[in-house]
Amino acid sequence: MRRPSPFAALSLFASVALSCVASAQSEPNQGLSAAQAAAARNQTATPRPDPIRPPMPIIDVEFPGGSVQEFVSAIQKAASQSSAKTPVNVMVPSEAADVPLPAVSLKRVSAETALQTLRHAFGNHGPFQLRSDNMTSDGDEGLTFALQFSKQFSGVPQQVTMHQPAVSQAYSLRGLLIAPAELDQNDSGLRLSADAVLGALKLASELEATDATVAPTQLLYHEDTKLLIARGTPDQHRLIEGVIEQITATLLQRRAEVAQAQDRSRSDEMQILDLESQGQAIRAQFDRARSELGPATAEVKRLEQLVASGAGGQGDLERAKAQLQIAETNVGAAEAQMAIAQRRREILRTGNAGSHHVPKAEKVVVVYDVRDLANFKRDFMDLVKQVIGPDGKMDVVPASGDSTGSLVVKAGRDRQEILVNIFNTARRLKANEPKLPGATLDQLIQKSPKE
Repeated sequence: MRRPSPFAALSLFASVALSCVASAQSEPNQGLSAAQAAAARNQTATPRPDPIRPPMPIIDVEFPGGSVQEFVSAIQKAASQSSAKTPVNVMVPSEAADVPLPAVSLKRVSAETALQTLRHAFGNHGPFQLRSDNMTSDGDEGLTFALQFSKQFSGVPQQVTMHQPAVSQAYSLRGLLIAPAELDQNDSGLRLSADAVLGALKLASELEATDATVAPTQLLYHEDTKLLIARGTPDQHRLIEGVIEQITATLLQRRAEVAQAQDRSRSDEMQILDLESQGQAIRAQFDRARSELGPATAEVKRLEQLVASGAGGQGDLERAKAQLQIAETNVGAAEAQMAIAQRRREILRTGNAGSHHVPKAEKVVVVYDVRDLANFKRDFMDLVKQVIGPDGKMDVVPASGDSTGSLVVKAGRDRQEILVNIFNTARRLKANEPKLPGATLDQLIQKSPKE
């Protein structure tokens, strides 16, 4: 029996392999109609054209350090000077523009890679997170990127928040806008205007919503009922309650001081009235003593004449002299009591009563550095004008590193206390740090220039 030729075996193996390949290629189209199978074959046979994208610039970047916006500008400048010269458009969130970056050195990298390095600028657990998304579409002649910015609080990105439903709630502002009936209604230090309160709440609401995923709180004020209608999340309502509570605490402190001074003043007035009543009684005693003194004196003189002529007794004369001495003593005592009562009245009227007079709050000068609130500076300035009223003064002066200037405010301590509370709340909201320590009024006064 002849052994098969190796070439014949090789031919057989090739035939089996080709049949297997053909069978494998036909399996994906099993169960399809003839039209669908033909469309699938045509799709496989006709390759898609490559997307038309602008050329990616290859650049060198030597960034000495600065803000995110400055780093983006350095990339754009390097791209314009590259051989590709492709424009690079970058959308930078306003809250990320001034975030500082360390020095960066990049050699022969694409513009996209340069922007992607922002992801590692602060580490995985740093205070900020940045990433770049390529938004370029087919047919664009320039490259477009969008930066995504977020802050981290206690290691958790800010965007990771639970959805909170918006609810409406009413707040009475009557206690802030109207002083208690027993206090002077014309004293502007005992109440605030509706614009001042609404300005504080509006500023806090806008700051709270800067980096949040919810809309700012909706605020509506009804003048007739002095009611504020607010619509927002439970967290936003807690913020409103906190601001109102801080403003109320400052006003209550001032009102308590005024009320105590008024109580002391009323007490002094009552004492003066009591002294005047006592003075009238003492004057009556004095008049009675004076009326008794005249007859006693005349009686002594009469008896002295009788004794001298031998017609009177010495005993009667001695008794008359004793009565005269008693009358003189009563007059002297009454005069002394009237002098003491008069002195007490003078002390109460010119001394203690004067010290209980309610003075206007001491005016102090405070410089508010609002560089970290640059986007809300105008709102803060409007709020200051509402809070300090016509008796206060506000100037804008240049500060080191601040081309827009800081706010120099001269107003009463009570109004400055309100502004300091709002200022600290605004900075905590902007930094997303609820426990960020705030400056006290005395600390800000010490840092302020002396007049």
